[in-house]
Amino acid sequence: MVNKQLLRDKDALFHSGLLLTALILLLGDILGDFVAGTSFSHIAVEAIIVLAIICALKISLKAILTDYKEQLRLAEESIKTQEGVVEKYRQQSKNFQEGLGEEIEKHMLRWKLTVAEKEVALLLIKGLLTKEIGQIRGVKEKTIRQQSLSIYRKSGLGNRSELAAFFLEDLLVPSSKIKQQNA
Repeated sequence: MVNKQLLRDKDALFHSGLLLTALILLLGDILGDFVAGTSFSHIAVEAIIVLAIICALKISLKAILTDYKEQLRLAEESIKTQEGVVEKYRQQSKNFQEGLGEEIEKHMLRWKLTVAEKEVALLLIKGLLTKEIGQIRGVKEKTIRQQSLSIYRKSGLGNRSELAAFFLEDLLVPSSKIKQQNA
């Protein structure tokens, strides 16, 4: 639709340009005829043609302006729709994050992790390296390794991969469902 509209607008602008050119040439001719002393009836006919060209030009330009206003309205409507989609996604994402955070917190309480272990566990789930976690928390890497082992022992999980998978595996859609959704 947009491409057809652009073509119509280009055609309308081209026709308006032709009308404007004809108007300028005709006004020049009228002026020349007036100076040369051409009959009033001849100048009157050309003046009527000038009025007709002015009316046609006005109609053409008004149509172009109306089309542009409609395109602007549609673009604004599309932007509002997209803003609504983005806001809906943000809200869903926020709800998801809150729900996941609550589930992680429940399990950490069940596992009886200390505050420090909870912080380390969250950073492990996020995929940070032991060294990075130590830097963030301002403790030695050895301390983070000991806390990690304590987390794995209390949770019954073997390592950081199992810890992350424990919370993320239910979030991942099996490939068979992805294929069904795309079909």
